[in-house]
Amino acid sequence: MMQKSGRPAMYYGYDAGGKIHLSRCGEALTDAVEEILPIPPGYWEKNGEFVCYCDIAKDEAVCYDNLDFTALQAMEREEDRVNALYASGREAGRLTWGPSAWVEYLTTMRVLGDYLRPGMKILDLGAGTGAYTLPLADMGFPVDAVELAQRNAELLRRAVHPGQQIQVFCQSAADLSVFPDGAYDVVLLFGPLYHIADPAERRQCIREALRVCKPEGVLLAAYISNDAVPLTECLYRDFFRPGEPGSYDHSTFRVEPVPFQFLTLEEMRRELRDSGVHILREVASDGVSELLESTINAMGVESYQEYLNYHFYCCEKPEMLGRSNHLLFVGRASEIG
Repeated sequence: MMQKSGRPAMYYGYDAGGKIHLSRCGEALTDAVEEILPIPPGYWEKNGEFVCYCDIAKDEAVCYDNLDFTALQAMEREEDRVNALYASGREAGRLTWGPSAWVEYLTTMRVLGDYLRPGMKILDLGAGTGAYTLPLADMGFPVDAVELAQRNAELLRRAVHPGQQIQVFCQSAADLSVFPDGAYDVVLLFGPLYHIADPAERRQCIREALRVCKPEGVLLAAYISNDAVPLTECLYRDFFRPGEPGSYDHSTFRVEPVPFQFLTLEEMRRELRDSGVHILREVASDGVSELLESTINAMGVESYQEYLNYHFYCCEKPEMLGRSNHLLFVGRASEIG
């Protein structure tokens, strides 16, 4: 599948041994990989180096500088918090603004690819501006996208082009009563568990995701790690300074849940199991890519390709899970296992 827009692109695919290959020319990968896919736009390869042709880091990336976190935390309704957080519409660039950000996207798509089969129907809960909805639709899958933030849902609707089978629903992922039982082969739950503050509501959200998933279908759920965030926060401020606002409790080591919810690995596992999920896989989806952001973004194409292969090699090892900002779980209903 080739890029449909006229913008330059980078392409990738996997060989029979599971190693990733990158190229600015999709045709160049034909003999090496089984399927050719586009990396999110914004970068081009020239003389073996990545060249940014669009300043996505400034124009599209999520920017929290102007947010009043105290006011955000005081909002009682999840809908109000989410709409305030994403009012800029800049969620569009979170997974696309550079090679370090691509790691999470490429890892998630790689894991997801293990379960996709022609004809499957997908539900994307917390779809944002379509980071996964759009490429999955380009691959021929019908996708129903649920997004609570009105601005994100609006941008996603605008991005849908003819031929894509996408329906966008602007609503909470915790109440899926408009969707019938067992309607989907794959359910993605990548955003809501970052935002829902009430543990009981998070469990309800997970149970709803399982309900609309077919008995033999799979659920992919993502969390943000409480124990990895302090390290990456050190890149931006003196996070460990006593009294630093919006940091963490120095007795319990709990990161303040603004603007996201942070859980430990064991809390994630317990929440999924208590909600009826049999966990099949646990993946460090971005690994240490944020910690190494400047180093990864300065890599040439060949070095970056080998870094990705190293990351894929170790991202499901238990020793890597505690040091990844984002964790991806694959599971299905417990009674199916």
